[in-house]
Amino acid sequence: RLGDALFRLVGEARLAGIDAESALREAANRARRAAEPGRD
Repeated sequence: RLGDALFRLVGEARLAGIDAESALREAANRARRAAEPGRD
């Protein structure tokens, strides 16, 4: 059914967005850590 397909698409898009957001946050944390001298 069309509704089911749309619901699945929205769910996958939301999951992809969460993955992208967590990846961006991890990259920001890594950059901040690298900018601090004397920290591993």
